[in-house]
Amino acid sequence: MLSGYLCLFFTIFSSKNLVRTIDLLPSETAALLTLKNGKVRKEEAAYGSSFLSQSSRSVIIPSDVSQVEILDNSGKKRVIKP
Repeated sequence: MLSGYLCLFFTIFSSKNLVRTIDLLPSETAALLTLKNGKVRKEEAAYGSSFLSQSSRSVIIPSDVSQVEILDNSGKKRVIKP
């Protein structure tokens, strides 16, 4: 029998912090999120990372993002302005 603690982490979304998701195409591997303050954050989207795992092929876009560049494995980009 196992004993111990289980920690769960989740995000609470409110009307002040509206969030959007973008589904990625099969060849797309990463997204560059340009924030409204000018900083750039890279989100990588890999397929499942362990045996029989499944992960969502989408990128979560918070309300403080001004532009999203989605990159595929051949170097092509598509730009989305939320």
